[in-house]
Amino acid sequence: KYTSIFPSVVVIDGQGIVRFRPRKFDSEILESIMTNSLKPYKSLPEPQNADEWVKRGELLAKNENYEEAVDAYDKCLNINNKFYKAIVGRGDAYKEMLIRESAYEDYSSALELNPSDIGVYYKRAELLSQMHQFTKMIADYNKIIEIDSKSIKAYLYRGNYYFSNIQLDLAVADYTKVIEINNKEPEAFIKRG
Repeated sequence: KYTSIFPSVVVIDGQGIVRFRPRKFDSEILESIMTNSLKPYKSLPEPQNADEWVKRGELLAKNENYEEAVDAYDKCLNINNKFYKAIVGRGDAYKEMLIRESAYEDYSSALELNPSDIGVYYKRAELLSQMHQFTKMIADYNKIIEIDSKSIKAYLYRGNYYFSNIQLDLAVADYTKVIEINNKEPEAFIKRG
């Protein structure tokens, strides 16, 4: 029988690994799932190295098991504290759990290791917006534009911030730049108008 003593059960079926947690299923539903599984259930093998821990974290995050994903990324980082994908992945999991300060720290650590990763700058800028740290958010959009001067999204997002804060000259300048880069970008035409 499934009881609250066990934190989770893994069922391996024809689709792959599916993790069920007590708060999502009662014992009767879980027992039915295990009985009807194509293959008998078994525990996942313990990862043996940092790469395997990252893969475990990615799988858990994909299935929205963010707390367990953070644990897997932590185990990876205990093996290799500069494992870039683990740092970013853990930041993503923290962001999903609304643990924004930890997400910010991870994204910042990732950018120290790879200061040209535009994707992480976007993630951190979005997070900073949620944290109402708009000066730092603008700095991240500026950094994205410094790395890639044709980054339409950075100009649009920065322009949107300026527009919402009645800094219309700056907003119009950003929307105009987007139109110069891509004259088929409707949002820039609409907002500049």
